Amino acid sequence: MLKDPRTWTTLAYLLLMLPLGIIYFTVAVAGISLAGGLIAAPLAVIADRFGWLPFDEPVVIHPAWLASPLGSLFAFALGVLILTALMHVARGVGRVQVALARGLLVKPGM
Repeated sequence: MLKDPRTWTTLAYLLLMLPLGIIYFTVAVAGISLAGGLIAAPLAVIADRFGWLPFDEPVVIHPAWLASPLGSLFAFALGVLILTALMHVARGVGRVQVALARGLLVKPGM
């Protein structure tokens, strides 16, 4: 088993997947959080202005440009753009993962 090159390529693949998995997870969580916050912030401002939020104090959005109508529209569009870009990045990561797995785990000639 120690002479088989696939043993070593499988081990290399597993060792490579740990840092890559951490990076993939971090990028995904940060991207979804950023996009979700940018999409939800203008909706929170609108809900606060109509009195739909059950809080006694008004919602304070920082930076202040986000509370303006044009800033809210920009933030919402930016959030949707980031979420769409994140989906494309995830598709690209999947393709790279397939190529990496085929290169390291599949026997040549198959």
